Amino acid sequence: MARVDRAVRRPAPAYRTAVIGAAVVVVLGAGGWFFLSEDGHSRSVSASSVSPWPFTVGSGTLRCRSGSLLTFASGGTEYGLDATAQDAGYAAPLPVWAAAPGGGGLHMDLRPAIDAARALC
Repeated sequence: MARVDRAVRRPAPAYRTAVIGAAVVVVLGAGGWFFLSEDGHSRSVSASSVSPWPFTVGSGTLRCRSGSLLTFASGGTEYGLDATAQDAGYAAPLPVWAAAPGGGGLHMDLRPAIDAARALC
């Protein structure tokens, strides 16, 4: 019968384990940094922080994405506050946009929310 040599597995040297561990931390840390920088320009808002409050929902998140896309997120949907964001694919905020006092089919002015979002850019 032929003899089968089995490779003996030696533990990795301590320095190699340390280098691999450090690389994992750097990669994960960098990934987290990129994630945070993508959403780093956001702020939770409500009627107490944006006045007059132009939305039918009680609160949401304003964002400035890519330096110029101004959005408002609520209920799992992110809406474009201006034509630039809407042209980039964000839905118009009609489902959450409050009617203006006095009716007539008009909506509240979005400028307070747009200005607050623009300040995040």
